[in-house]
Amino acid sequence: MRNADEKAVAVLRGSRRPDAEQEKRFAEFLLRTYGCEIPLTFEEDKMLNGFTLTVGTDVYDWSLKSRLRQFEEKLKALKSGSDSVIPLMKEAVEDFTPSAEAEETGTVLTVGDEIAVVSGLEHAAYGEILLRR
Repeated sequence: MRNADEKAVAVLRGSRRPDAEQEKRFAEFLLRTYGCEIPLTFEEDKMLNGFTLTVGTDVYDWSLKSRLRQFEEKLKALKSGSDSVIPLMKEAVEDFTPSAEAEETGTVLTVGDEIAVVSGLEHAAYGEILLRR
């Protein structure tokens, strides 16, 4: 959602409303990321442990599930040169900082003959192979 012609709206989802300090940090994140103030609305999602922030097709996921996925990817990237991976795992735990990276989301409109028609992926190219999570 980086098109200046469109009016951006940010939707924050979580199991509880953020406190004033968290809302301030989300507003600062939006200003830093998109270069303008974006109105922030809150939607309750009792199933979510943490927060997700959606701006257009960009989704920033600070949920527990996303943080665990990021940590799993960090552990999979460990390169062991010795018999013990314990020191490497300890270092990975101590150095781990979850990141806020936008994931673009879209909607599958139709599927047939092993081809999916998808809407909402602003940065996907025609004929591009997309991965589904």
